[in-house]
Amino acid sequence: MIESITYKPKPKFYTLNALRGYSAIFVVFYHMIENGQYLDPHYWPGWFKYFYDKEHMRVLIFFVISGTVIQLSNKVPLTLKTIPEYFKKRAIRIYPIYFISLVAALIVTKVTYSYLTIAGNFTFLQVLFTDVILANGPVWTLHFEVLFYFLFVPISVFNISPSKVFIFSVILGFVNFFVYPAFGFVIITAYCFGFAFWIMGSFIVKHFPVDKDRLVNNRKLVSFLFLISALPYLNELSVLIYKYSMKWYGKQLLFDFGGDINNWFKTAFTVYDFPYLPYCFMAIIIFTNRTVKYKTLIFWILQLFPLFSLYSTYHRTHKIDVLAMAWPLTCYAASLLLLFTNFNIIERIATKIINFLVWMGGVSYGMYIIHGPILALFNRINFMSGTHTTFLIRMLGYFVLTFICAYLLEKKFHQWVTAYFNKAKKQQQPEQPVPAASDLLV
Repeated sequence: MIESITYKPKPKFYTLNALRGYSAIFVVFYHMIENGQYLDPHYWPGWFKYFYDKEHMRVLIFFVISGTVIQLSNKVPLTLKTIPEYFKKRAIRIYPIYFISLVAALIVTKVTYSYLTIAGNFTFLQVLFTDVILANGPVWTLHFEVLFYFLFVPISVFNISPSKVFIFSVILGFVNFFVYPAFGFVIITAYCFGFAFWIMGSFIVKHFPVDKDRLVNNRKLVSFLFLISALPYLNELSVLIYKYSMKWYGKQLLFDFGGDINNWFKTAFTVYDFPYLPYCFMAIIIFTNRTVKYKTLIFWILQLFPLFSLYSTYHRTHKIDVLAMAWPLTCYAASLLLLFTNFNIIERIATKIINFLVWMGGVSYGMYIIHGPILALFNRINFMSGTHTTFLIRMLGYFVLTFICAYLLEKKFHQWVTAYFNKAKKQQQPEQPVPAASDLLV
C-alpha cells in the first residue's frame, strides 16, 4: 500500500504578531510625542506632556520578539552549510526596506552628512563608528539587531544554553560598567544588556513548550497590552534601583552621554531596563500561549504590582498627580476591567483588536523603519501649520502616510524582493526527479 504522507506546517504564532503590531504603533506614537516640534514646526500642544513615554519598553519588547522569532525559525542548530542561508534570509528580510528608508531620510533631512557617516549607516556600522542619520533615528536599533544576528550563530552552532548566555551577558555588562573608564568601552554594556533581552526570546522558545490544550484568551491579551502601556509610570522597581544605587554607589548606574543623542545610542540599554524584563518575559509567554510553572501566580504578581507602585508613590510624595497620571491610570484601569469582566461583547471586541494588531504586525517593520523620515518630511512643510486644528490634521496625515508606506514596503516591495530571490534560487537548483509510485510503497 502507499503510505500516506502528512506535512505539518511550521507553527505560526499569529498573536505574537499582535504584540509586534502593538509595539510598532506605540513606537510611532511616542516618537511623535517626543518630537512634536517635527510634526508641526510652529505648534506644540501642551497636552503632549501627559503622554510622554518615560522609558523605551516597546523597543525592549521588539528585541525579545526578535530573539523569539529567530529561535522559532532555527530550531535545528545551524551548521556550516546552513549559515549562509540563515544570513541570506536575514538580509532579504531586513536590508531592502532598510535601504529605502535611509534613502528617504537623506532626501528629507536638513543636515549634511559626510560620506563616511552615510556609508556607516548603510552598512549597519552607525552607533559604533559613525553618527546616526537622525532623520531616521530608529535605525540605531538595527546596528544592535544585526550584531545579535551574528552572535546567534555560534550560540546555535555549538548549542550553547541561552540561560548561560543571558547570565554571562548581564555579568559582563555590569563588569564593563564598573571598570570603565580604566578598561572597556561604554557601548559594551549596552551590547550586553540589549543582548540579554534578545536572547531571552530564544530561552523562552527552548524551555517553555506551547500549551496545546488551552485556547488563547484575546481579552487577557488586550488586558496585558493595557498593562504594559501603564508600566513606564507604574514600575516601582526602577525607583528602587535608583534609590539604592544612590545610597550604595553615590550616583545613578548610568553612563554620562553629555546630552549628545549619538552618545546616548551607545548607552541605550541600561540597568534601569531590567525592571521591565519580567513583563517582557510574560508578554512572550502569553502571546505564544506557552506553559510555565506557576504561570498564573506570576501573571497576577505582575498584574497587581502597579498597585504597589501607586501606594509607594503616594507614601513617598503624599500625593498623586491625577492629571499627569491620567494616561497610565486609565490604561491600568482598563487592564483590570478586562480581567474581571467576562461578557461576550467584550470578548468579541478584544478579538477584533487582536486581529487588527495581527495585521499591523505584518507591516510593523515597515512602520518602524519609515516613520522617522515621514516625521522629518512634515517638519519641512511650513503651510497648514501653527494651530491646534492644523496640528491634528498633520497628526492624522502622519499616521495615515506611515501606514500606507509601511503597507507598500512590506506587502508589495518586500514580497517582490522575496519572490525575485526565490525565483533566482529555483533557477540555480537542478530539477529533482519525481519519485516513482513504487518508491513510495511500504
